[in-house]
Amino acid sequence: MDSIVDVAFASYIDLYADIVALGGVIASHFSTSSAPRIPFWPLLFLNTTIWLLGGDDFPSEAKLQAAQDITACLTPRATAHPRRPLPLDQIATAHQVVERRTVSGRVLIAPDR
Repeated sequence: MDSIVDVAFASYIDLYADIVALGGVIASHFSTSSAPRIPFWPLLFLNTTIWLLGGDDFPSEAKLQAAQDITACLTPRATAHPRRPLPLDQIATAHQVVERRTVSGRVLIAPDR
């Protein structure tokens, strides 16, 4: 994942370290712990940026824009779920889809049977 927007930092940081992309960003505005433990080395080797954002410090206009952006992402056309897997013989097509970012979500390759 290139970007992760988090609402429970301490609860999920280990998972994020497993799925964040090289150079990815984790933005959080809440943690279930005031002193969360982080997987330092995995995040370091991925050059991860962590943004800790205090919502009280944002102007009202920014909060309104964020609400509109989130609502737009939740339309029926938007999805974070994987699409149907492509067969292995279409791996070149899968690479094109990823490179062109023509779909949201993950691109999966079906294993040979």
